[in-house]
Amino acid sequence: MKLEKLRIWPETQYGHSRLASFEVLYNPNQIQLVQVGWQRGGGNRLMPANVPTTLSFELFFDTSLPDSLPSFMDMAKAASYLKAMPGTRPKISIAKDVRPYITKITDLTKPNGTLSKRPRPPSCHLQWGNLAFWGVLMQVTTTYNRFLTDGTPTRATLSCAFEEWQPTETQQKQSKLVDDPTRIVKRGETLSSIAAEEYGNGSLWRVIAAANQLTDPRRLTPGQLLTVPPLRPDRPPG
Repeated sequence: MKLEKLRIWPETQYGHSRLASFEVLYNPNQIQLVQVGWQRGGGNRLMPANVPTTLSFELFFDTSLPDSLPSFMDMAKAASYLKAMPGTRPKISIAKDVRPYITKITDLTKPNGTLSKRPRPPSCHLQWGNLAFWGVLMQVTTTYNRFLTDGTPTRATLSCAFEEWQPTETQQKQSKLVDDPTRIVKRGETLSSIAAEEYGNGSLWRVIAAANQLTDPRRLTPGQLLTVPPLRPDRPPG
């Protein structure tokens, strides 16, 4: 059975689409989840902390590891793989610059002007097996520790810190589910754009298509009446 890999769905203007998601190269060997429920107030009283949950882990990237290295290995196994080879050396990949491989992570800290009037970084949905987390990458520290003779980095470790967060509009949609169970199609709208507006995720267009028994979801007519069914808040990206 293939080992699942940590997958990240960055937010786009169309929601958290599977088309924009990606897997990490090697799974982290540990994840730290910090949840603060209470804080001390005046008179040594305990009060709700109202502090967001944080998720931290390290990711490993290396372009000089053997071609035979299984891609599902976690960071600790990948780092010690060569030392575990008794008296033989497998075929080695041609080492190259590791930086293009880590930009998918570091770019998550950059503001995206298409998400709101005020540029902000994208929120992310992280999924690894039964572990799911919604948040923003608040900080990433990149440590390069292997280089070619010309100084090109070929190995890096990324320390990532996510903080629980969702856009206000997404929170409102999840709390209210669907404001109106029906919707009139406007000119230029698609099922993806409607799903992005109603659910905050354009990839959930199939939910609307199934509810309206649409055999060809690309054919929408202005003025057409659609049923928009309620969506469970814990439904993962499509």
